[in-house]
Amino acid sequence: MYATLDFVYFETSSTTMIYAMYELDVNQDDQENLREEIRNVLEKHDNNIIYEAVMEMTFLDKIINIPQKSGHETLRLHPPIAGTQRISNKPYPVPGTNFVLEPVIKMDPQKYPDPERFNPERFSEEKRLKDHLQRSYHLEMVRGHAYCIGQRFGVMRSKVGLIRMIKNFRVTLNGKTKTPIEEDPMTNLTSVKGGVWLNVARIENDVEVVRMADTINTIWGLLTIFLGICIYILWFFRKSFNYWKHRGVDFLEPTIPFGNAADLYMKRCTFGELFSNFYLQLKERGCKHGGAYFFWKPVYIPVDPDIIKKILISDFENFPNHGLYISEKNDPLSGHIFNMEGAKWRNFRAKMPANFTTAKMRKMFLIMERLTKQFNRNLKGLAESGVAFDIKNETTRFTTDVITACAFGTESNTMQNKNEELLKEGRYFFDYQWNLYKNTAVMMVPRKILQMLKFRIMPKSLEKFFMGMCRTIVDYRKNKDIQRGDITDSLMRLMEKDQHEHDFSGKYAMEPLNFGEFSAQMLVFFAAGFETSSSTQSFAVYELARNRECQAKLREEINRVLEKHGNNVTYDAVMEMKYLENVIDETLRLYPVFPILPRHCLNDYKVPGTDFTLEKDTLVMITNMGIQRDPEYYPNPDQFDPERFSDEYRSARPFVSHVPFGEGPRICVGKRFGLLQTNLGLITMVRNYDIYLNEEKTTPGFKFEPKELILRKTGNIWVNLRRISS
Repeated sequence: MYATLDFVYFETSSTTMIYAMYELDVNQDDQENLREEIRNVLEKHDNNIIYEAVMEMTFLDKIINIPQKSGHETLRLHPPIAGTQRISNKPYPVPGTNFVLEPVIKMDPQKYPDPERFNPERFSEEKRLKDHLQRSYHLEMVRGHAYCIGQRFGVMRSKVGLIRMIKNFRVTLNGKTKTPIEEDPMTNLTSVKGGVWLNVARIENDVEVVRMADTINTIWGLLTIFLGICIYILWFFRKSFNYWKHRGVDFLEPTIPFGNAADLYMKRCTFGELFSNFYLQLKERGCKHGGAYFFWKPVYIPVDPDIIKKILISDFENFPNHGLYISEKNDPLSGHIFNMEGAKWRNFRAKMPANFTTAKMRKMFLIMERLTKQFNRNLKGLAESGVAFDIKNETTRFTTDVITACAFGTESNTMQNKNEELLKEGRYFFDYQWNLYKNTAVMMVPRKILQMLKFRIMPKSLEKFFMGMCRTIVDYRKNKDIQRGDITDSLMRLMEKDQHEHDFSGKYAMEPLNFGEFSAQMLVFFAAGFETSSSTQSFAVYELARNRECQAKLREEINRVLEKHGNNVTYDAVMEMKYLENVIDETLRLYPVFPILPRHCLNDYKVPGTDFTLEKDTLVMITNMGIQRDPEYYPNPDQFDPERFSDEYRSARPFVSHVPFGEGPRICVGKRFGLLQTNLGLITMVRNYDIYLNEEKTTPGFKFEPKELILRKTGNIWVNLRRISS
């Protein structure tokens, strides 16, 4: 692209540049020589125009330079100031005149052969010394005490401008420039009459070369940084991956960067399956315990049942916490009993069993039994329609209505397709509390840093919805003076400063719950109450539909026991159904809703039966899913067989071989409630309906959702019902 430029020159530097470009246009060889020098020098300086680079350009010096050094050809031919004047400040006889006309000196053929020709080589070091050029020959910036004080600045400015121009553009004369040039007699400074008009063409290839060089340099710089980071990461992981080796503990060979968790993040397994596989691999090697790596973090995996029992029960004092994220200030709903730690957890946990005594369970049973009637009506409609349906959807609605009625004293009516928002928000608890990626951050990043960053497990929308619902419940009960003796009453009492409420030691008054802590407990009871029971019922239905002899046997027991109780479903009748208990235990063996039992090592701990000391703050992962699929305890472990839990087989296994609700002081506080509503749901279904798995709509095989920490089947479990006549 060509552009015609009219150079407006109003000072010496621009005038010098104009004449230099004019001469370089007329003398294209000199222009190319200058361009080549500029590129070569700048390449040595990473294509940056810096002071040192300009000082290295010797050919440029011959075109423009400071006179004291060597003079230069442009100002020899075209000095911006044509003459030098002096005024005597006292009488002084001066021969001739005090006016010196510079062109006369600079155009003197004795001093400059062929003076009108532009020849930068006149000012080469060799030529200058050979011809003995005198300093007075070159007076463009004046000598003596009155020399131009800004000459260095002016020359540098002209040089940089010329470098920029010649480096990237090819300069040629435009036809509007009159040649040969004539100086304008009407100006004090030397200037060209009619101006110097040039054509300027961008040198695309050269620019691309420079750009490519810049790009290559940038790429090399980035590659160097990247390589440095990679080397550091490699060193860090190799150092971290020596943890178990240096302590003499058998471990699973890790890989960078996931450690032993690659299958989890490649979505080839769930969190529970991952640690179950670790357990089974270590068990196959004959290890009593072992180590694995979650990314770079070491994880201790006990295998021997005696070690597991010690951690869960006997030596619980050293493993009291789950080590999960809690921040009551930034994330109030994270402060629930499952995440609570220390004295606060002990105090609160000590108050909870009173809500699940046999007397309380009998009272809640009446509410549950009433709600099974609506559950049965829904199932009847589905059976009569003949359509396949998602069993998890129906059991979730049943357990949601049960937990809200029993724990909160409210009617949610989700079985009548009302209050859909409650179902959605309740589901969010598990989506966020047990989100894989959030819990990865919890495992890998120190809690104080997460709290400083105001990290949240629960979304603001859930917090707003659930705390609003809790406020409504509390205000209603206070205004109406309602006391139902349920979980809500217990929690409300713990919010009040009451001298009769003591801590777990019984010696000191218990610190009351704030409203955020109250809401967090209400949330966890609600979410755990509907999700775990509905999942267990769904998994049980799946297995009973596939194992029809087990379904028939369970139905026979239900009818036989109920016949003894006048065909009424009573609390005592349910407690008599041993095969039903076996079915649920076998379901929980195969599908523990919480497949891992994390523990945080509080102090250094000498592992019993070994020479190994577990360091403080080490993460311990007890995998109930792995234990419950151990072929030593459960031959043919993938087969559904409720007979495994007959008294004979049960007593032959270690105590901790079946821990779907955990064990020890941290055992699930709502275990009895969850099992009771699960029993009632299954009784309602199996007693009244023949259950068939819909093979067409149910995903073949059985795989769990890999992105979730709790066990949930990929796809839905679709069933058909056929009503059994009385």
